[in-house]
Amino acid sequence: MGLRDITGDLEQRLAMIGEQRKAERTHYESERKALEATHEAKMAELRLEWDGINRALQLELRRLGRTADSAPAASAPAPAMSLDDFFVATVEKLGAASKNNLRDEAAHAGYFPQGEGGRATHATLMNIVRSGRIRQVDSDVYAPALKAHEFQLNGGTSG
Repeated sequence: MGLRDITGDLEQRLAMIGEQRKAERTHYESERKALEATHEAKMAELRLEWDGINRALQLELRRLGRTADSAPAASAPAPAMSLDDFFVATVEKLGAASKNNLRDEAAHAGYFPQGEGGRATHATLMNIVRSGRIRQVDSDVYAPALKAHEFQLNGGTSG
């Protein structure tokens, strides 16, 4: 009694699973982008409120003849680690993060007290990616670097 050739069935099943994987990835990307947009909108709203209150404080200090140095600190304390170490730690903690998210986290931690830090964020991230400490998985999304065993499991690819 001969066995039936099931290669066609298996190939059909592989094609179906491939389509399911593609659909799942598309759904994930859509959800990630929506979440990122919501987060960025909220961060922008909070940044505007922060800036407004900070301006009001500066005006009040000027009216009273005081300087910002003599007032209680309205900004975050000085960072405890370098910006590159902060970005690596943040990416490892979150699993993946956008450039905007990393910039906002750094600003909140006190790395950019005088401005928005976009150039410093971009340059620092590019240097960290080149050094292999993190990896860029999308045009503006960064993830932890793959460990040696993960590199092998992924067939020798890094992204």
